[in-house]
Amino acid sequence: MPRPQFWVIKASLESVWKFHWNDYFERDDDPLEWGSDCIGSKTSKKLLREDIQVNDIALCYQVDDKAIWALSQFESIEKANDKEDFALCHHSKAFQLTKPLYIDELRNNRCDPESFQQGGYGHGTIGPISQGEFLGIIQTIRDLLPDQWDELHEWLLHAGIERIGMKGYLSALLEADV
Repeated sequence: MPRPQFWVIKASLESVWKFHWNDYFERDDDPLEWGSDCIGSKTSKKLLREDIQVNDIALCYQVDDKAIWALSQFESIEKANDKEDFALCHHSKAFQLTKPLYIDELRNNRCDPESFQQGGYGHGTIGPISQGEFLGIIQTIRDLLPDQWDELHEWLLHAGIERIGMKGYLSALLEADV
């Protein structure tokens, strides 16, 4: 089974870090860094230590809103001793949705990723998104935010989506009626 290359990162104003994804796009400084002190889940730390790689795609999910706000990429991952730290790319390289994509909208479009369900990966800061789930999310964005589709398609190509054999599927979505 191929390793996931898509992940959800959950932020919350109720967490220790008290973070909202709007803050990511209002920053002027370097890439957004998260450290072990912001991640309590042993499962999330294990994913960082063993599975997540630089350039993997991250869905920026706000727990308080139950919505995806953006897509980004892991820029760096540091694994030393008992610490697992990572940085997302600078916000100027991320893809911000013009409006949040609510989980209910995904579910209404027959897309219900496990990482957004209760139990399983639903409680950790980081969770995997399968290729099929990711494509369902992208299709929902295409259907609900058609004005952003061309830009998102280009962002995904720039993010290296063709290296995992998904370019043809995205091209088919591009050609489909919106």
